[in-house]
Amino acid sequence: MDYLEQRKLIKPWSRSNLLGNKLVLIAPAVNRNVRLAIEPGFPLGSALGDGRLAMADPASVPAGLYGKAALENLGVWRGGKSRRGRQECARSTVAGCTQ
Repeated sequence: MDYLEQRKLIKPWSRSNLLGNKLVLIAPAVNRNVRLAIEPGFPLGSALGDGRLAMADPASVPAGLYGKAALENLGVWRGGKSRRGRQECARSTVAGCTQ
């Protein structure tokens, strides 16, 4: 849509955004009382504790690339470095990858 709008190929008033992306962190149910604001410099490493950060592989999977970029922009990418688990696809971070 941006491409079309920049080239004046659509009427600006006719455009509406239907979809979007959000970075979310999901923790086990036992951590219900933990409140963590995802903002620049948030304590990712200490929030992980002994746990691991499961995410798609940032070397080869688009969701991993986006996640890494977001965490770098927040200044916390290095905070979870020793506890990152790379997955072959984005779905494998939640339930077994079937690809």
